[in-house]
Amino acid sequence: MRRRPFSVSPCCVAPSKPCKRYRNTTERNKSHPVAPNVIQRDFTAAEPGRKWVGDVTAVATDEGWLYVAPMIDLFNREVIGLACGEKNDQNLTLKALEAAIAMHGASEGLIHHSDRGSTYTASSYRESLEKHGIVCSMSRKGDCWDNGVAESFFATLK
Repeated sequence: MRRRPFSVSPCCVAPSKPCKRYRNTTERNKSHPVAPNVIQRDFTAAEPGRKWVGDVTAVATDEGWLYVAPMIDLFNREVIGLACGEKNDQNLTLKALEAAIAMHGASEGLIHHSDRGSTYTASSYRESLEKHGIVCSMSRKGDCWDNGVAESFFATLK
């Protein structure tokens, strides 16, 4: 292939290789407060129900985008709550949180870690965490490694 003064998509060079479509799912509402990063990339837990991580990803389907919000227990990497929907909004993440709490309860001192997306910084989501005595932890800005367990789950899912 000759050098060109512009970039060429791999899909143009090798059309048999499907292009991955990308959808940004982390948008923060700057008026919502951000919690400190309590987890600090320590993705271990001595027992179930001590540390949970949550995130949202978009999956391309024939009918459009499907948003998937798992709640994962860091003790054994089990998905303990899950919600899917056509919109990436706080209702989606609240459903995942409520599903996890309904199935496993929320133990005293439980840490919930997520990114800084508006679905997690929303007042209704933060109020639900407070109501159940859950400590909120959030990733640093623009650092996907701070929520590596959720990102690993998404890589397996996709």
